[in-house]
Amino acid sequence: MSVDLTRFKNDLYSIQILEEGVSLYSEKFGEFLNIDDVLVFGFISALYSYTYAIGHEEVKSIDFGSCKFLFSKLFDDRLLVVIAKDEISHENEQILLKNITLRYEILTDDKSIGQITSLLEIEDTIIPLDIVAEIRKKRHKVQEEIAMPVDLPMIPEIQIPAIKFEEFFVEMLTEETQLSPEKTNTIKKTLTNFFLGYKTLISSLFAIAKEDHLISFVFSRQPFDEIYPLVQYIITNPSEINVSKEVSQSHIKQVKISDKNYFVLIYLSKEQNTKSVVFSKNKGELEALTPHLKRISAFVEKMI
Repeated sequence: MSVDLTRFKNDLYSIQILEEGVSLYSEKFGEFLNIDDVLVFGFISALYSYTYAIGHEEVKSIDFGSCKFLFSKLFDDRLLVVIAKDEISHENEQILLKNITLRYEILTDDKSIGQITSLLEIEDTIIPLDIVAEIRKKRHKVQEEIAMPVDLPMIPEIQIPAIKFEEFFVEMLTEETQLSPEKTNTIKKTLTNFFLGYKTLISSLFAIAKEDHLISFVFSRQPFDEIYPLVQYIITNPSEINVSKEVSQSHIKQVKISDKNYFVLIYLSKEQNTKSVVFSKNKGELEALTPHLKRISAFVEKMI
């Protein structure tokens, strides 16, 4: 039978999975239920990066006295972070990390991380999870061997190019003087760190009404001239980006612009003074982004 991890529930504060500093999964317990996810994963990402930079080696755990941060690399290079109470023993720490890692590997074999409801409370399985994981690894290996040609020529050595940091762009749609260079740079850095985890997002438009002024800008992973048709669509079709307050603050729809299909996520704040519009070619990424867009929009509004 699989290991029952629910017995550790009272010993935990949070389970987080991060990729490039962005939280893809968050499961919180007890005192952490009311803590903002952005604050949690922002602190974790900064703490892990800073500790790694000082020690130049992989960080396994950090003990703060009242709580412990446990780190473990997952099979897909994402980072598992378990925040546990100080009372938990080292043996139980290893049981937690091992079994959460196994559950993540098995659950993400046939579903996206956004579809996982819990890594702690999971239905029992007759076959132990570690054996299930090994069976799946062997299955993938057999599939790879079947797909491999019988007679392969010698493969020449390939020079892998250096990874380039992805550049994002900020373009003001209203008067540029309404945002100082310092604020523009802060917004760009923060949004870049967040959007790096969403590979198919194209651009986002933010419009904030403040003191009888409308401040609007576009944040994009493409230069402005390339995403201009999307901006033009918003300007010329305002009814297409309306959100009914009675239905929801957020809404995803499919649109066709210049003979290309896009999915668009529209968010309107409760006060109706901030609207955010995000374009993507992948509906699943927009669904994963939806719970976080409120906090992103609130950050932008605060910076304005």
